[in-house]
Amino acid sequence: MIRLENGLTASVAKELGISPQQIYNWRRQFSRLSDKQFNSINGVDYSKKESEEVRRLKRDLASVRIDQ
Repeated sequence: MIRLENGLTASVAKELGISPQQIYNWRRQFSRLSDKQFNSINGVDYSKKESEEVRRLKRDLASVRIDQ
């Protein structure tokens, strides 16, 4: 999540027609949520551990394709 400085937060809030406090509330709520809540969509695990394994498997597959 991008951290906004006070002036920028206020200008973004004004542009969106909301209170700057609402942005601070959203930021606080977002930071409190566990990673797991954002890493599983429709039963698919998008966690860091899962992503690392997928990247490793893709590298392995690419290596095998080169060797053939």
